[in-house]
Amino acid sequence: MRVLLDEDTAALGPLTVEGELTFKSGVNVELTAAVIRVRGSGALRAGSAATPHQGRATITLTATDTSSDPNGMGTRGILVSAGGKLELFGNAPAVSWTKLNAHANAGATALTLERTVDWRAGDQIVVAPTEWYGPYWVSQAVHDASIATERRSLASNASGTSLALSSGLTGFRWGRLQYATDTGMSLTRGNFTKPHPDVADTLDERAEVGNLTRNVVIQSTDDALWRNSGFGAQVMVMDRSSSLQFDGVELRRMGQAGKTGRYPIHWHMLSYAADGSNLGDAVGHFVRNSSVWDSRQRCMVIHGTNGVTLQNNICYDIKGHAIFLEDAVERRNVIEGNLVLRVRSPVDALAVTEHEKFGHMCGASAGYWLTNPDNTVRRNAVADAQGNGFWLSYPQRPVKQSKLVPLRPQNMQHGAFEFNSARSNGNNGLMLECAMTDDAGNLELLSYSPTTDANAFNYQNGARFELKGMTTAKNNGGYVNRAITPDYLQWVAADNLGRAFSGAVQYGSTLKQSLIVGKSLNDRQPYPADADPQLGVASYHSQMDITQNVFMNLDNRGFVLQGTGGDIASGAFGTNDYYIRPVEKGFWRNPANKFVNADPGYRAIPPHMQPGYTPQTLNNWTLSGAIWDPQGYWGVAGRFWVLDSPFLRDASCANVLTVVPTGRVNGLSCAGPYYGLGGFWLNRGLANQTDNYSFMETLDVTRLDSADNPIGRWRVEQGHTSRFLGNMRHFAAVKGGIYTVRFPDFPNAATTKAPPRWLSMDVENMTVSGDSILLGVHFDTSTAPTRVLVSTNPDNPDYNRNARLMTATTSRAAVASSNGNLYWRDTATSLIWVKLMPVGVADWNGATPGSDDDLYRRHALRIEK
Repeated sequence: MRVLLDEDTAALGPLTVEGELTFKSGVNVELTAAVIRVRGSGALRAGSAATPHQGRATITLTATDTSSDPNGMGTRGILVSAGGKLELFGNAPAVSWTKLNAHANAGATALTLERTVDWRAGDQIVVAPTEWYGPYWVSQAVHDASIATERRSLASNASGTSLALSSGLTGFRWGRLQYATDTGMSLTRGNFTKPHPDVADTLDERAEVGNLTRNVVIQSTDDALWRNSGFGAQVMVMDRSSSLQFDGVELRRMGQAGKTGRYPIHWHMLSYAADGSNLGDAVGHFVRNSSVWDSRQRCMVIHGTNGVTLQNNICYDIKGHAIFLEDAVERRNVIEGNLVLRVRSPVDALAVTEHEKFGHMCGASAGYWLTNPDNTVRRNAVADAQGNGFWLSYPQRPVKQSKLVPLRPQNMQHGAFEFNSARSNGNNGLMLECAMTDDAGNLELLSYSPTTDANAFNYQNGARFELKGMTTAKNNGGYVNRAITPDYLQWVAADNLGRAFSGAVQYGSTLKQSLIVGKSLNDRQPYPADADPQLGVASYHSQMDITQNVFMNLDNRGFVLQGTGGDIASGAFGTNDYYIRPVEKGFWRNPANKFVNADPGYRAIPPHMQPGYTPQTLNNWTLSGAIWDPQGYWGVAGRFWVLDSPFLRDASCANVLTVVPTGRVNGLSCAGPYYGLGGFWLNRGLANQTDNYSFMETLDVTRLDSADNPIGRWRVEQGHTSRFLGNMRHFAAVKGGIYTVRFPDFPNAATTKAPPRWLSMDVENMTVSGDSILLGVHFDTSTAPTRVLVSTNPDNPDYNRNARLMTATTSRAAVASSNGNLYWRDTATSLIWVKLMPVGVADWNGATPGSDDDLYRRHALRIEK
């Protein structure tokens, strides 16, 4: 049957549509039913793409059987299956959402917008915040209304770009563009000399303003079940032959709290069969120019479905992740131009996945939860989410109902992710970390590593990916990642608490042509006293090429003790994660950056040098002693930026003050060169050796002058008991220095403390004729070692082409005057003395310029019994 609905219905029970039910255009009609099932050849329609519905069409769902689950689709919803069609086309406003174009003060009822709108009196308007959310663990109950999204109604029809609100705003909203200039941020364009023509130069922190009102409405009845239990309406579509097309639809009082699969809009397993086989994309399915607000369970969920389009929609006041990809198999979907505002985590009892819970280790409920990289995500915005703005969580394997789908999301290539914006969120603006590991939604710290063949990453099949034009502003952290070979291009990061860029792995990554601002002109809210200092980039041991960027308004905050070990970084570049190598040379990768009112970075102090350090603090690890400064960011180009310590100082050193805008002491700038010694293995090569942690033994290094007087000490306690990073123990040595290296707590195979009888250590950056140090190494000197050698193949010193075997001599003086081919066994002090010098034609000749092999040029010293 074909039925034209031209008058209000009675309050129907379950309604099944197997023919065609169409709302008559041009009149106001209400359809009320417990549940509506559209199936087979059935169709429920209002308007069409060519002729949108005129008048008002309202669908109200009223079912009270909260526990029944016919056909696995639940109740109080519009449930589409077996070829059914749900096609609703409202008369959507020409502009669904835009931005302020002038500031709006607290109490303001007049707003000036960026674009002309056709909004009407009585329309429901939402205005995003432009201040910090605060830590994500701040609950909704205590969240300050002045820094949360505000909803108002229009007092009159819009007039061009002007709106009149029925009541004033609670808090100030920023409404002006900012521009980078050679002297700082400005509200007008000025002189700006870019390090590259394509550098981002505009900061947009303007509040988004969206219209929730549509003339086609789906809603739950406002009854006790809704008010007390969050039992709202749902729209669910099953079967690829079915159709869901929304354009200009308003959905309110939606989602069913605590019920899996009961979401405002939900595509359920349209593209995959139960055995994991691919059924094809959901061609023609879309939601456009629509709004979902007041939802107790997410906003739009794409589950096991490919090829859906979500475009130009608004999600507001959502519990749980808002726009959600469920099992990590969802591909080729287009998520474009959407606005998400006010996202909060459900209480734990109503959270259907672990990662949506309040106060989870990686955040809380996010604006966008995306679990497969093969999607197009562009020009979306999110503000006022309790957790991350965008959360990219790419697991090793699919989960839940899609476990049998043969995909590796962790290794799939990335689709377009560009020109998205995240502001005023409780956690990071963007997180690419913390991937699902099971059906419950528990997480693991997994590196996203795309490959050319979507198989496990092996460095030969790696594929680069690009995240372009992202804006993060006023978040509790800008961006955290754990990824291999990303390219970040033309980002804008400003006013974030703590770090603008941070993460782990980052192998082969780049950050280019971006604008990183500490404090912009949007500074009415004081920077929180308990927040970490602002930092531009924590590059994870210089694995990122950071070039052609502008750093602006980033202070050197000086020494700030973190409490759990490690100094907190501040300024443009962070150094408190440079713990892998004793001499860090990765700043070679960071040329052509521009600093405007910005400190290049504070020289973080390792735990064992911090005031009040004792081994009992269990922060037994160290940082790089010397950092090569080829760009001259901290002084004269080509010198080394070292910790201010007698152990590292030489006659060439000068305090780094001249280029530090804040005038804070920032370590030393020394000519060097400095060599790195680390990678200690003790007794590892002996038969029946069971100590697998010898590289974590106490390291006690003394620097001596020519008369054997101590002039500096570097001691890193046992790593076995360290809270973390216990294997990070090494030291930097200056050219011509004299050092003794002892392992005072080392147990031999009989578990009594004794000098080692087998030793290997790495030596880095010793490459030029004349490079040398004199080194006394703690060793069992009761009998002569069987072999002492230096090799340029640390992983296989027996590869003798580039190895120097040393022979015994009778004094340290003889060793000191040698060409590195002698050693002396000092039986009185249990030291083997050697003179470390470069060895022959090295294995690293011909290494890729700028690679680790090229920068660090490793040797190995090995002493054996």
